Amino acid sequence: RNRLRYRFVLTVPFNHKKLLNKTFYLVAFEEVFINAGKNTSSPYFDQNWGYLGFGYQFNKQTTISIGYMNQYLPKSDNIRVENNHTLSINFTHIFDFTSTNSK
Repeated sequence: RNRLRYRFVLTVPFNHKKLLNKTFYLVAFEEVFINAGKNTSSPYFDQNWGYLGFGYQFNKQTTISIGYMNQYLPKSDNIRVENNHTLSINFTHIFDFTSTNSK
């Protein structure tokens, strides 16, 4: 099973003009999943995720956010729909393995 995903993200910082260290922010995203490939069954639209939350950027590598996510899943009969309401807590840390500093 193959599918394409597209995510649009909007981040609005509160206490700085840009996302810098020690920044509070509002984050929203919309992610659409589309079935693809020769074994694709109808419908082509698979699901949609919508998210709205608040976050904090500790530094360039580390953020945390909490928010509401709705997962919209139409069933294969194109009549029934599943809506999953979720409290989402996200912690992100970016590891830098490209550092050339050696001691």
